[in-house]
Amino acid sequence: MYLFSVFLTQIIPSTMDNPPIATNRRGFLSAAGLTTAALAMPHIARSETGIGEKLRIGIIGCGGRSNSVGEMALKDGRFEVVALADYFQEAVDRQGEKFKVPADRRYTGLNCFRKMLDAGGIDIAAVLSPPYFHPEHVEAVIEAGVHVWLAKPISVDAPGVARIEAAARKATEKKRCFLVDFQTRPLAHYNEVARLFAAGNLGTLGFGEIEGTCPAFEL
Repeated sequence: MYLFSVFLTQIIPSTMDNPPIATNRRGFLSAAGLTTAALAMPHIARSETGIGEKLRIGIIGCGGRSNSVGEMALKDGRFEVVALADYFQEAVDRQGEKFKVPADRRYTGLNCFRKMLDAGGIDIAAVLSPPYFHPEHVEAVIEAGVHVWLAKPISVDAPGVARIEAAARKATEKKRCFLVDFQTRPLAHYNEVARLFAAGNLGTLGFGEIEGTCPAFEL
């Protein structure tokens, strides 16, 4: 649940001093942005959105990562996977059966992502395709006016990173959320190691390595 809760914390941030506001999809889309959104904290939003429509997710890239993203979205309860896009037919069919996505909402071919966006009916695009294609896919999602959740790495070269940055700025202008799932960055033990290193408490390091041995972390 942690990966998706990171997304939710940004797409439905805390207003702290204000009471939670009930909303539906239309209200969400009209108010959401990088720094403002429609609802209060995620655990409050869970009960509030129970009376309205679920946010609709389209997944671009139906490899192994789409399993965890789709499962977390469904387990959360505020989302539904409504569209899939991948170059390979067998990939979209496999995930389509798993997440109960209708056959006519499974898009294939090199332009599968454009077919999905042109068909409409999604609020969030989870861009889980190989990073070589991220700039093109993200730009198309932003042009379609859809919120972005982008898997890391964001790109494979400097020009690609620049395109992603430009797309993120455009998303802000269009009041759409744009998030990259650097899920380990806020973990307490990672930050503590970084603090100790910066303070010189670890001495002179000649080599460092970080491994993740758990399927999920809790803050």
